[in-house]
Amino acid sequence: MTERQLLSPADMMARLAARSRDNSRTPMQWDTEVNAGFSDAAPWLTVNPNYRQINAAAALADPDSVWYYYQHLIQLRHQYPLVTLGSFELLWADDPQVFLYARQWEGRTWLVCCNFTAETLSRPLDQYLTPTAKCLISNYGEQQPNKLRPYEAWVYQLA
Repeated sequence: MTERQLLSPADMMARLAARSRDNSRTPMQWDTEVNAGFSDAAPWLTVNPNYRQINAAAALADPDSVWYYYQHLIQLRHQYPLVTLGSFELLWADDPQVFLYARQWEGRTWLVCCNFTAETLSRPLDQYLTPTAKCLISNYGEQQPNKLRPYEAWVYQLA
């Protein structure tokens, strides 16, 4: 039986950083106050330096924030059974950059499109988006003809 070698504190911390989930955790960033409003005492996990820009108070003050976007997604899920009960049809299975699919249920059709790149892409989307199509949600607002902006995602009701 071999004797186990004791690790130095620096080696142990390096191993923990590689395997622990703590390196991806930070205290909740509530606001711009000391320690991001998480605590009056210094938390044992370091507060992310971006807490002055990215925090719950800033998200609630911005109607275009991720928080409100998710609230809208949840509202759509509760309002339209199509989200969970509708059929799924993948439209561009061979496109590694764009996830485009249709959902149908009880006479309604939705078109869902996501650009998974940091680039603006050109795609023939006008073949799907008729003049009567209605944007239900988008992270950029209205869709540009045949263009997908970086990480753009939207849902249109077609019928």
